[in-house]
Formats: sequence, structure tokens, C-alpha cells
Amino acid sequence: GSFGIKLQTPTVISIEEKFRIVQESYFDSSNFVAHFDYPSKSEPDLSTSYTVTSPFSISVGASYYIADFLFTGSTEFSDWKQMNFSELPIEIDSLNTVIKDRFQSTVSLRGGIEYLVPSTSVSLRGGFMILPSPYKGDPSTFSKKYITLGTGMILEDAVLIDIAFAHGFWKSFTDAPNDGFKIQESITTDNIFATITYRY
Repeated sequence: GSFGIKLQTPTVISIEEKFRIVQESYFDSSNFVAHFDYPSKSEPDLSTSYTVTSPFSISVGASYYIADFLFTGSTEFSDWKQMNFSELPIEIDSLNTVIKDRFQSTVSLRGGIEYLVPSTSVSLRGGFMILPSPYKGDPSTFSKKYITLGTGMILEDAVLIDIAFAHGFWKSFTDAPNDGFKIQESITTDNIFATITYRY
């Protein structure tokens, strides 16, 4: 078996945004449409720039062979309250206070098992992931959960083919156009991944 620890230091990302403000209002009482476009098309776009610092995280993982089975597992701690915006324009300077109020620490879990079919180069895999919501007060149903299945094989000791399927499911919400209302969502995702690697 093996055991490992990974420390991920914060990453600083510089962002520059260019944007325009376009709004349209439709009135039921008439055919009048109010249109707002700023700045005008003859003027350059608005722009803003700032930096984002990601949180520090630590991961611990282990793997262990039993006969033809490989068992793996890992956990990752991230303190999302450590996210930070800097060099912000004054109109969004309060974002760092929002981060401290709305975000929390999370512990993600990952586990898997791989079976090497005897007398072949074919392996079968299965696994799961649980990624808790970084937002404070979110219920456990908002944690992103994934179930994965996959297979891999080596052809002529040189070509490695991997195929994997991941099914994700969790609950969430989005803000409705009317203030104070939220739309509850049940989200599922299905993804297939295929890779071919040539070793020389």
C-alpha cells in the first residue's frame, strides 16, 4: 500500500473584464419598449480588473492492494473563507466581507476500487466522490455527488485505452427574477470520457 499528503498553496489569478450594460423593459399596458445601452456603440467597452486568491487546501490519500483489487481513498480539506479579492474597484469592495459571511470550510471525500482481470491487461474501475457545498448553511443535499465506472486496457504494451462514465446528482437553487424568490433545482449530469495514450 501507499500513503500520501498534498498541500496546495493559494493561487493568485489576475482578471480583466470588459463589458457593456444592455437592458430592455417591456410593458403590458402598451407596446412601448424601454431600451438602455451603455456605453453607446461608438464608445469603448467598460472595463475593470482585480485579482482572486484561491484558498489553501490539504489532501490525504492512501491505496492498498488485496489480491487483484486496488482500493483507493482520499479526503481534502479546503477553507473557502480564505478566498480573497484584491485591487477591487470601490463599487464591489465589499465582496471580501461577503466571502467571510457566506462561505465555510469543506471536507471532500473520494474513493475507488480497481480490479485487474487475471491473465489480461483489462482493468475495471468504480468510484464515488462527495463534494460539499462551500456555502454556509447549505443542506447535505446540496453536496455534489458522483458515481463513476470505467475500464482500461493495454494493447501491444504500447497503447493504453481508458473509458469512463460519471453520473452526478445534487440539489441547488437559482434566484428567480422576482426578488425574494428562489427556484429549487434537482441537477443530474452524465459524462463519458475516453482517452488513448501511446507509450514509447
